Amino acid sequence: MTPNHPAVEVLWVDSCSDNRGWTDEVPSLFEGKKGTQQLWRSVGLLLRRTKQEVVLALSESPWNHTDMRLMIPRACIKQIRLLRASSRRDAQRRVAPHSALSGRARSRQTKSL
Repeated sequence: MTPNHPAVEVLWVDSCSDNRGWTDEVPSLFEGKKGTQQLWRSVGLLLRRTKQEVVLALSESPWNHTDMRLMIPRACIKQIRLLRASSRRDAQRRVAPHSALSGRARSRQTKSL
């Protein structure tokens, strides 16, 4: 099955909170500190890309239904990178080396690819 949507990697900055509830204190978590923003990496199928948002899906069925969708506001996105499709040979190299598996596990792993 070939996906109908390209696979992408999105680097984006998320909001953060100190989770301290209502207070009259100045939140020290954010005062004068660099690097308090959280950079996230999400990988998925690109469903929609507009000026306002990018929508990814984790899974796609043979009937073009998608699941586990994530909407990321464009203002939060630092980078979007198209992922290339790897060959079956590349996928086999990334799996545990044959020497690390027993003969039975090795044959199951090869069949599943």
